[in-house]
Amino acid sequence: MTSSLASLTSEQLRHAGVAVTQEADGSLRIAGPNAAIGDAVVSFDDGEISVFLGDITHCHFTPVEAQGNFPARTPEQAAGEAAQYLREVLADEWVIWRWSDGRGGCYKPDGDDWESADAPLPGEEVERFLWSGAAVPPNKSLERTRGR
Repeated sequence: MTSSLASLTSEQLRHAGVAVTQEADGSLRIAGPNAAIGDAVVSFDDGEISVFLGDITHCHFTPVEAQGNFPARTPEQAAGEAAQYLREVLADEWVIWRWSDGRGGCYKPDGDDWESADAPLPGEEVERFLWSGAAVPPNKSLERTRGR
């Protein structure tokens, strides 16, 4: 399944016009325009797609079989979701943030609950960036809290 996830994701990104470099280990690398964030790396381990935004944060897109009330997510759907997420990150639709120790997350301003769940809490001192490297000033209109 790993190679099919890699080829599905690579194909989705290619169709979206995203330039990727395939690494020797099979991962895909998207060169970052700014050292503040680093490169995006897409890896394919243990039957899932992991998208890393530099050393700041990552997320997973995992195919699963339907169980009870939970619907299935096919490999094609997981690859499509990972590619959509990356397209949105590259289009500066996600805010990438980090604490002074380098750890952080990302959130989509005005996104749904999943997209905004990883926003920093109000008052937390973090740096915020867009993929293009532009710094995002602290702004209440861009902060969504987890307690909402």
